[in-house]
Amino acid sequence: TTSSQAQSISALTAALATELRSGQAPDQAWHSVLRGWSGPLPGYWVSGTDVVTVLGRWAGLPGWGGLAAVAICWRVADATGSGLADALERVGEAMRHEHDVATEVHGQLTAVRATATVLATLPLVAVAMGHILGAEPLAVLLGSTVGAACLGAGLLLALTGWWWITRQVDAVRRQRRHERYELRE
Repeated sequence: TTSSQAQSISALTAALATELRSGQAPDQAWHSVLRGWSGPLPGYWVSGTDVVTVLGRWAGLPGWGGLAAVAICWRVADATGSGLADALERVGEAMRHEHDVATEVHGQLTAVRATATVLATLPLVAVAMGHILGAEPLAVLLGSTVGAACLGAGLLLALTGWWWITRQVDAVRRQRRHERYELRE
């Protein structure tokens, strides 16, 4: 479930729980919420279609896996008569938490990438500043063996650092996808 879809699922469950707490039957609450719904949904709903079937179908669409929990809650409430509003509120809370975590991870990864970009451009800025100040850094770097060795080592280290940071960011993203998959099972 992506961050925006988690928000949408959270809002949907909150609206359904509110309707249920007002005394409406589950199917009536569903109709009422969908009539006034302005947020994104993964598909459309045809009147007369079983709510659990629709939720299950929507949950299979990319990014909407959180709706599987809503479908399970609905099915259990239908079978046992247990309180659907409380269960939907818990699902909504989990989706809000998912959104908060995704937002935090995205912010942290953006900061790491920005830092990597700044660090990768600093040597270019230093060469440009040296040239502006009349030091001729390119002549030193390209005109001597020691300069060429320093340039080569600097480029190698910069590329290695960029590769390492990119690898770490990708590892965090893979871990997040894996964690979300495990939560759905």
